[in-house]
Amino acid sequence: MTSTPGRKIKAIIVDDEPPARRNLRALLKAFQDIELVRECGNGIDAVSSIRALEPDLVFLDVQMPEMDGFEVLAQLTDQPLPAQLEARARAELRSPPAAE
Repeated sequence: MTSTPGRKIKAIIVDDEPPARRNLRALLKAFQDIELVRECGNGIDAVSSIRALEPDLVFLDVQMPEMDGFEVLAQLTDQPLPAQLEARARAELRSPPAAE
């Protein structure tokens, strides 16, 4: 996915674990054409944020309490989904193990 000249890609991170959101936020800083417009710590906040902000890219945690990533998607059937949706398991965003 590329952005049009002068327009950044609007992204939202959805994860119930603050360390995972922090790690992904740090990784995204390397991409000047991506603007992080919101971080959500739960599925309910994600649904309202995606509807309100209409992001181009969503990093969506699949395993969350109360409303998981699949339930978030099910709540968004009444509108177009972002151009790019990345569903991730938690293990992929955890910090690497410390060297011994």
